[in-house]
Amino acid sequence: MWLKLFEFGKQLLNLKRQTEQNTSDIKDLQQEVKELKEMVRELAQTVQRDRENRSHEVEKLQLSLENALLKMERRFFLGSKNAQQQDEEV
Repeated sequence: MWLKLFEFGKQLLNLKRQTEQNTSDIKDLQQEVKELKEMVRELAQTVQRDRENRSHEVEKLQLSLENALLKMERRFFLGSKNAQQQDEEV
């Protein structure tokens, strides 16, 4: 009977230790999840900023191309050095 009681106490202490370890592990995992969540949020913001920057760059390139085409059209239709001089002044 004392042996059974001793084994029961031993198991109880072992279960208590395991529960404390599990609780500690859960807290560590929760902290890691919070950190990962923050990293993912920052990554999403970075991706969004990159998309916006890319969009602005494309818009700038389109405007530059449009400007160059307009200058070429003006030179073509006017057919004079006067148009080139005007372009250089602008």
